[in-house]
Order: sequence, then C-alpha cells, then structure tokens
Amino acid sequence: MNSYSHKTKIALVTVSDTVTQAPPLSILCLSKILEDEGYDTEIVDLQIHPEKENKLLEEVGRGEYLWIGFTAMTPSIPLVIKKIKSIRGVDSHIPIVIGGVHASALPRETLEELDVDAVCVGEGEEAVLDFSQKVRNGLNDYWSIPGVASLDSKGVYR
Repeated sequence: MNSYSHKTKIALVTVSDTVTQAPPLSILCLSKILEDEGYDTEIVDLQIHPEKENKLLEEVGRGEYLWIGFTAMTPSIPLVIKKIKSIRGVDSHIPIVIGGVHASALPRETLEELDVDAVCVGEGEEAVLDFSQKVRNGLNDYWSIPGVASLDSKGVYR
C-alpha cells in the first residue's frame, strides 16, 4: 500500500495578484465532481483569503492531501511558482497538477517552468478523477490520462 492510497482530501487552489469579483468557477466544478465520487475537497482561494496559505502548508506538512491542484492565468504564474515552492518546501513528493488558461496554452513550458507533476490541458472535469485514481494507486504515468501532459521517468514530455 502506498502512502496515498488511503487519502481522500484534495486541495484546489487559485492564486492571483488582482482581486476580481468572479468566484473560481473552474475549481468549484472540479470540487463537485470529486465530492460526488467520495473525495473531500478544499477550495483554497488565496486571491480572496491569503491568510489560508498557512493552514494549507500545515495540512500539507501533516500529510493530509492526496494531491494539490492549481488553476492560473498567465499573469499569476510568478505567484503560483512561489506558492508551489512553499508547498514543495513542506512536502517535496506531494503530487501537484496545474490547469487553467496558461497551462492549457503552454503545457510543455508550464511543466518546464513550474515544479508540477502534471498539466491539465483543456477542461479538467474528466481528468481529475483519473488523476486521483492514479495517485491513490501509486502510479505516476499521468500522460496516459486524456487531456493531461507530464514528463515520463526519463524526463521526456508526453
């Protein structure tokens, strides 16, 4: 049994350096899909509630999450990089996936630029369940999931 097989909690994170009035609809949809399949999701909107970052890092440190997902547009990528570095400083092995406009438009560059395990290209509604199952089963061939790009064990983009 791998260290992730019993976990069901997933953090879905949005980060931005500009405040908008729109709720993070993409991760709200993903949360609902995951919850319908028995996963416990936590939406962490660091755009509106930056103080929640400490709680997120504490929970990562306690090993509470199966994986962490980010969504971001291109202007937010420098901020996302900082948040991912903070998470990796607490747990260097937790699977991290990113989706959103930037990742969909530039999947290879996103993998090279950010310390993430996978990039969701396009809509993530179908990919999140497959990704969750791969992590729970201790598999990291994320590229085999339709709509997901990642690097294989040799560092080759797939």
